[in-house]
Amino acid sequence: MTIVSESVLIESKSARDNQLEAVSPHRAQEILNKVKALFFAVWKNEGITTTEQLAAFYEIEPSSIRQVVKRHQDEFELDGLKSLRGKDLKEVRDFLSLTSTAVNLTIWTPRAALRLGMLLRDSAIAKAVRTSAVNAIETTIPAQSARIRELKLELQVAQAQATAAQSQERLMQISSAIVTMHGAGMLGLILGKPDAIITYTEVIEKTIAVDSKGRVLAQSDGLTIGYLTKRLGFKNNEQTWQWLNSVQLGKDSGAWSKELTAHPTMKLPRHLLPQIQRLFAYQVGNRQLLLGEGGRR
Repeated sequence: MTIVSESVLIESKSARDNQLEAVSPHRAQEILNKVKALFFAVWKNEGITTTEQLAAFYEIEPSSIRQVVKRHQDEFELDGLKSLRGKDLKEVRDFLSLTSTAVNLTIWTPRAALRLGMLLRDSAIAKAVRTSAVNAIETTIPAQSARIRELKLELQVAQAQATAAQSQERLMQISSAIVTMHGAGMLGLILGKPDAIITYTEVIEKTIAVDSKGRVLAQSDGLTIGYLTKRLGFKNNEQTWQWLNSVQLGKDSGAWSKELTAHPTMKLPRHLLPQIQRLFAYQVGNRQLLLGEGGRR
């Protein structure tokens, strides 16, 4: 089952973050070396390489790498990208036997080098790295497989109990909940259909405030009431608020905060979205039923 396509990695920061979240430096180096050999020297217990070495690995010009770094500086720094000066610069220059006399030196960790491969568009090596990363990382996500097994078992239990009308309603509700939360493709996969196709598109509202020099002042990507209304299928925001109040996620719950947009806007933290989807899918709380839904259990 494909969790994310390699092309999505180029466009989505959240996809890159999710894929790299559980990748250790050693694992990142393994993924890169499956495509092509890349040497990382160990300095201060950390593998490092240079921009020039990465350019040779990805078969592009160093200037192309610098352009990508400029656009995604914050991502790379979280993965350990550093610009060395002074004593550290001299130490690494001697350690790597570099002849450059530049006043600074950018060093890359294995994770930062792997993220670069997720962002480079015009490198055949980078494309191979993305494919290698998707294939390798998917095998290290047991939680996804465990969740499928859990849903499958729940559905099988409901099927076994479906002789009574009430149990049949429960079966339909569980099936509907799986479709609501994970899509019809997931239900097909659980039911053993080999041609089931799982697709999911997440539209993220994100606002970035910058100063006159383009420096980031604040970022926000919470869930607005309008987003939830569209996501859950309510007719208007008032219906959404009524349901959120019934599941203790209303305006007075303390979950909402004001984030910076063109004007202060109430938003819910994005990490609450899976919880909201589960509550909604299993018809928890008081809300007007949508077209095609059965009664509440």
